[in-house]
Amino acid sequence: MLPTTFSHMLNPNPSLATLPPGVDARTMSIISRIYVGSIHFELTEEHIRAVFSRFGHIRDISLQLDPLSGRHKGFCFIEFDVPEAAQMAQLAMNGADLGGR
Repeated sequence: MLPTTFSHMLNPNPSLATLPPGVDARTMSIISRIYVGSIHFELTEEHIRAVFSRFGHIRDISLQLDPLSGRHKGFCFIEFDVPEAAQMAQLAMNGADLGGR
């Protein structure tokens, strides 16, 4: 684990360089991540990013591909920079229709 003095070098958002007291980087990553299911198979990472980026900066989108079909598996995980963005996205998009699903 890197000392907190070096965390600003890995963080694209300098305002988030220091973590709240008692919260390590792994915990922050977990509470800033949401699961998105029932994604239409024609939607791409760019489509998902366009929809969810309105809630905050997206650090990573994990869209797993099926090796047999070459398509994604119909779900993804989105990790935001801050937990508040993840919570807003979850509240606003729960039950939303994306591309017909």
